[in-house]
Amino acid sequence: MQRGRARVRGPLLVAAFLFVLWITACQPTQRVSLSGWFHVIWYDGPPGSGVGGATYWLEDDQGESHQLLLDEKLLQPLGGSVALTGKRVKIIAEVVSAPPGALRVLAIELE
Repeated sequence: MQRGRARVRGPLLVAAFLFVLWITACQPTQRVSLSGWFHVIWYDGPPGSGVGGATYWLEDDQGESHQLLLDEKLLQPLGGSVALTGKRVKIIAEVVSAPPGALRVLAIELE
């Protein structure tokens, strides 16, 4: 009798997990339009690690800082990240869940 229950429970758990994933995927994304100051924070890993890069940030007009997730191709027509550093920009972005509070940039322009 125990074996029969175990055979039924496994597929039910998988179905429940897939249902939760489907519900999460169907959630509408929230789009925002913000203006503010564009900043780049460069970082290096331990010496010799080859780790390094940049994070992009927007300080909006309310003084809030938002991490920006973006494709650098969006920055090229504007001169790249170095040219935009410290400049006022307007972004259209989607709110993402990870990292918390980050925005996935869909469009960016100089103000």
